[in-house]
Amino acid sequence: MSLNVRMGVSSFDAMLSFVRINHPEAETVIVSWDRKHRSAAVMGLLGIDGQLLDQRPDAVALLTSLLASPMHPDVLRLAYPDADLLLSGQVSLSIPVDEPTWARVLDNVELRIQAGLRVATDDIEDAAWATLEAAGLPNGSVTLERRVMFPELPDDIVFEPVWLSTQQQGAGEHLAWVDGTKTFPTQEITRALMVLLNELAVRHERETNMAETSNGKLVLTSAVVSL
Repeated sequence: MSLNVRMGVSSFDAMLSFVRINHPEAETVIVSWDRKHRSAAVMGLLGIDGQLLDQRPDAVALLTSLLASPMHPDVLRLAYPDADLLLSGQVSLSIPVDEPTWARVLDNVELRIQAGLRVATDDIEDAAWATLEAAGLPNGSVTLERRVMFPELPDDIVFEPVWLSTQQQGAGEHLAWVDGTKTFPTQEITRALMVLLNELAVRHERETNMAETSNGKLVLTSAVVSL
């Protein structure tokens, strides 16, 4: 878990939400990220025609103040993987106002998992946490139950979420998964989040087996993954 990454994703979404409400004419936000200082700043807003909107310096400064400081590079890596973070100077991002950062992180992480690419567990946890956080749902941990004994295809869902909990290890207050997912605007978000949570549960089962001293393989009927 990376608190800096999660704060960074949330701050981008807070800034975009502010723009949508207070600058409805804006279509794109130009953000500059400084690699040396790990700082992000809003440079301006573009209208639907791609032209720079006339904004007072204090209005632009207010948008910058909504961004986390420092801005961890992993936020950009997860949300904007095409950005060249190795540049010695500044990285310029053109961010559509109507594309939430949490959704970009969710999509990018899910695509990497589905493609069979290596994805760090921290990245999966951060993406799942940010998605639940944006929906106002409990995101301390998730309880999953096994639905498939042996998957027939690589992308089969083995573990399905059952409960969302406010604290780690299934503690705290609980909310049924079927009730929580009603807040998601599309089924695609639910499906993508299930892919991430299933991957975490499968990894938990694998780690449990590696820790066992017996030669037999332990098949978990349920798993609790902390975010």
